[in-house]
Amino acid sequence: MALQGLAQHSRDNNELNDYIHKHADTAVDVFLNKYSVQHIAVLGDVLTTLTNLAVDSSVAEILVAKKVVSRTMRLLDGLEASENPAAVPLKELALILLNNLTASHVTAVDDLLQLQDEDLKGFFLSKLCTIFDRTPVDAPRDVRKWILQIILNITRVPEAQVALLQDDEWVLNVTSLLDTENEAHRVLLVQTIRNCAASKGCHELLAKSGVVPILVGRLARKDETVEGIVMMLAESISGMLQSPEGIEALEGINAKQILQGAIKSNTLHKEIVSYLQEQVIPFLDDIQDAYIKED
Repeated sequence: MALQGLAQHSRDNNELNDYIHKHADTAVDVFLNKYSVQHIAVLGDVLTTLTNLAVDSSVAEILVAKKVVSRTMRLLDGLEASENPAAVPLKELALILLNNLTASHVTAVDDLLQLQDEDLKGFFLSKLCTIFDRTPVDAPRDVRKWILQIILNITRVPEAQVALLQDDEWVLNVTSLLDTENEAHRVLLVQTIRNCAASKGCHELLAKSGVVPILVGRLARKDETVEGIVMMLAESISGMLQSPEGIEALEGINAKQILQGAIKSNTLHKEIVSYLQEQVIPFLDDIQDAYIKED
């Protein structure tokens, strides 16, 4: 009952936050002692409390120091293996906790990437991608959204960008998910791509991934109907112009001609047209013999 009461009153609870600060060495252990599938009856209360506490960046720092990121990844393993129906909503809660931690604390991102352990580096990230793949698109709990949000959070770190683009399964997800009907998923995915495109060190990997012609094609054919996402596609293309590898990838599909054709079709919003005319097209050359595959 005590854990349930804490869970119910943990949101925006300054007194609880202060208590955690004053008793950091022992207070969090109250929750972590029950942080396993063996305590599934109270695990929802534990996860709810930790998730609400993690919204406060200073408390999140304490949770990260207590290795809550790695503990949560191990907990996800147990929940994935569990046949208890309660495991599904608990898995979503665990992912929301990881989202809150990685959104507010860079060390949480490092822990998720396991940057300090050369042998395990990228293992947790690969595990998240596996959970993503195994989760049905029409699952009642949108577990996929939270994984996409976590991945967006960690792409603030160059090592995460590279790790993502080196994962063949994840690249396949990227190319297929750009067509998903789930708008929230598309927003998160394109934001992640934009983060990667803004980093010169990712351009060669993006070129190899096959993502670049898909970005240009979706924008040019007006496959994307949400203007905010269309602008992010344009910004991603612009990001690729920062390196020779990025420019080569764009000119290799004759992006300049394709985008000029899209502008002439009068299907793009005027803000997108202005952005392309000012930030993209002037920096590309025409390659007359190249083409982009149409669906």
